[in-house]
Amino acid sequence: MSGTDVIAVAALLVSIVSAVFSQRLYTREVKSQGYQMAMTMFHELDRVFIDHPYARPYFYNGERWEEEKSGDRYFRLESIAEMYLDVSEVVLDTKLGLMADDEPSWRAFIVDCLAASPITVEHLTSAPEWHPRTYKLWRQELSSDTNPRDGIIEE
Repeated sequence: MSGTDVIAVAALLVSIVSAVFSQRLYTREVKSQGYQMAMTMFHELDRVFIDHPYARPYFYNGERWEEEKSGDRYFRLESIAEMYLDVSEVVLDTKLGLMADDEPSWRAFIVDCLAASPITVEHLTSAPEWHPRTYKLWRQELSSDTNPRDGIIEE
């Protein structure tokens, strides 16, 4: 093997190592951006509940909207439900890699949010194609005998 062959092989190896390193950095950055996006969305939801405290029971306490489905309050609740579902889709989007490290926790969180919010479930089931990952998780949960918290804390 000549000197130029050795240099070419060395350059090829350096290129491969560099590509692998770049891919790892890219994957980490995408995951970081996904977390940042999800956390920003959660903070926006928190702000909504601070600004409109009457809405909180519809998302955390299982309260149902019993009045006519019209008016500012109802439409605001429907918009909040849409925000919840958007956050769930971001978390469940496997391309972002948010589920990899703590999937059971995220799944339990999403299922708990849905279970505590009839208005969110109603919105989800009225147009499942808008939030397909969340809808699939919800359907799996309804047909499952397992607890979404299984596997979160190892004993």
